[in-house]
Amino acid sequence: MKSIDLTNQTIWLTGASRGIGRAIAEKLIPTNANLVFSASSKDSFKDMVSAFTDLSNIYFFPFDLGLYKEIKNTYERISSIFGKVDILINNAGIGIFKLMTEMTPEDFDKVLSVNFKGSYFCIQSVLPEMIKQQSGMIINISSIAAIDYFVSGTVYGASKAALTSMTNSLREEVRNHGIKVIDILPGATETEIWDKESLENFSNRMMKPEDIADVVLSAIILNSNPRLMTESIIVKPQLGNL
Repeated sequence: MKSIDLTNQTIWLTGASRGIGRAIAEKLIPTNANLVFSASSKDSFKDMVSAFTDLSNIYFFPFDLGLYKEIKNTYERISSIFGKVDILINNAGIGIFKLMTEMTPEDFDKVLSVNFKGSYFCIQSVLPEMIKQQSGMIINISSIAAIDYFVSGTVYGASKAALTSMTNSLREEVRNHGIKVIDILPGATETEIWDKESLENFSNRMMKPEDIADVVLSAIILNSNPRLMTESIIVKPQLGNL
């Protein structure tokens, strides 16, 4: 995979501590960008801090993506150090898969808060400076569940569909400001979002987190070209949906 030199640019990645996020984080290190990795708690970062301790361009800012105040405070910390965010990668997400009759209000609020609301307000925080600079890139990691449907996916699918719809509208809103807005919709990927039985039965058909990380890095490379914007990328396993 070809890399890119992003020296002096700042990338903010949410959900960086595991799965697709961790794979993206590792792919970003050779870019020489200032990297801000976020996750829900300090504990989730322990092994990353140990692994990347010698790298001075990496910052770890844990916060609760479901709380607007924590998003705002985190961006203010980032801004105080770097002045702006050049690339925002909204990767954080959770899955609670239940039949509609079994879904609790708490489950509903948690999924929508992380998968949609959190991404929305992370974008809102970085956008004014991107507009001022007339440049920037926003990459939202959605899901094939936004456009394909499955049992027990009513809330998860709705949250990802909301994220994709918001992404499409935002793209038109900021297109004339030189800002790239990219929607990536991965299919089945081998992460902790799947239950043990599904992983045992289907992991051989799933993509790996590093596959999606390659797609993200490719999107960054392609969209560094000011003449084009890769608007939406759908990635499925070679054998299709499970």
